[in-house]
Amino acid sequence: MNGADSVGTFMKFANPTVANGKVYVPTMDSQLIVYGLLSGTPPVPAVTGLVNAASYAAGAVAPGEMIALFGQNVGPQRLVTEALNNSGRFSSQLDGTVVTFNGIPAPLVYTSSGTAAAIVPYAIASASKVTMQVTYNGRASTSQFFTVAPTAPGIFTANASGSGGGAILNADYTLNTSTNPAAAGSIVIVYGTGGGQTTPASVDGAITTAAMPLNAPVSVTAGGQPAQVLYAGNAGGEVAGVTQFNLRLPAGVTGTVPIVIKIGAATAPATVTISIH
Repeated sequence: MNGADSVGTFMKFANPTVANGKVYVPTMDSQLIVYGLLSGTPPVPAVTGLVNAASYAAGAVAPGEMIALFGQNVGPQRLVTEALNNSGRFSSQLDGTVVTFNGIPAPLVYTSSGTAAAIVPYAIASASKVTMQVTYNGRASTSQFFTVAPTAPGIFTANASGSGGGAILNADYTLNTSTNPAAAGSIVIVYGTGGGQTTPASVDGAITTAAMPLNAPVSVTAGGQPAQVLYAGNAGGEVAGVTQFNLRLPAGVTGTVPIVIKIGAATAPATVTISIH
């Protein structure tokens, strides 16, 4: 029997199986041979976690919340950041990556092989639970399920870790830090996400060009004392879902202290600080 006949006979009786881009071949002596990835077959995405992109807290998702997801094969090897579609909105397809919630494509902020960020579509507001799935180059991950909440607030931090000094601007628009604190009683601008729907209603992926206040009530404390909320809504010039809080700090608080935001019934983790003198 020549080599070609040998291969043909082996494949005829071995009943090879293709799964996850690999070939699994049982042998005559009850062994299993696994061959490598089939040429041109992209790997299946796998999602291992989903969190608020500002606070890195896991839990319920909210309409308009920017989320970060982690896993394998969820995007290209290199980091690719947002692109605008023909309507001038953040695209829901970025270098082969698509993230859906209840089948609705989400605007994408960035994507790479191990992580991606998306903005939860506003249309999920009427649902109590949502199914999330990532597709990369036509191959879909296993579906994951999350509870839906009206709000899921988180404050962005300067070091993008979810804790420490917040992404906060002082009254002169410089970054708030321990060496550049805000004056007690002054106005500051805080950036976050997870505020829920606005009035007028936000549109997925749209860039904010006018004031769009949050529908849910907002309260803020700095160092345990209430701050005056002057504005809470979408941030001008940013994609819908990035929330801006204009606050007047309490007069009697100084030092590097926690800043905590509550939107509706949900409170952001008390892991973010602001420096005041």
